[in-house]
Amino acid sequence: MLVLGPSRSGKSHALMRFIGAWNDAGPETGQSGERERAVVLTPRRSPLDPTCTDLADAIAATNRHLAGGRRALLVIDDADLVNDDSGCLAGLIAARTAGLVVVAAGRAEALRQAYGHWSAAIRRSRIGVILTGGSDIDADLFGVAMPRSLPVAARPGLAHVVDRGDLVLGQIAVGEAVTWRR
Repeated sequence: MLVLGPSRSGKSHALMRFIGAWNDAGPETGQSGERERAVVLTPRRSPLDPTCTDLADAIAATNRHLAGGRRALLVIDDADLVNDDSGCLAGLIAARTAGLVVVAAGRAEALRQAYGHWSAAIRRSRIGVILTGGSDIDADLFGVAMPRSLPVAARPGLAHVVDRGDLVLGQIAVGEAVTWRR
């Protein structure tokens, strides 16, 4: 899933909601007896609680979850700042491994300009969130068209949820006091 939006639109808070839903929905432990938890990569300061600040560490932690018979949620904030020079992340996503869920958030204009970026594999799923406050062409990344107007005023956390071509407007995250980590 790809979460798109301009700065201060609620991308990180939407990721926090997804992590919370993952934790609430999953069992306490996987087959190996270890707790299933999200692998969170934040290349810069973020309100998320990062488990990794390096792409290689995040991929290794994700692979450990999968190898141990656990599901894995890989969350990447500021995806437009994460370079995958080795191609390992793109390969992990393209493999469509059972039990792996990848959620990445980034600025749409930066991801549009990043030719050959690893996020293209996520965009092809056509599943994601487009936060309000961005451009009408942000939906092009999913191959959908945005409605001409919103029935309510744009605000942080208000988003169009994209599911393989269908758009639904919803409040994904709410504005709240931000505690920055790192």
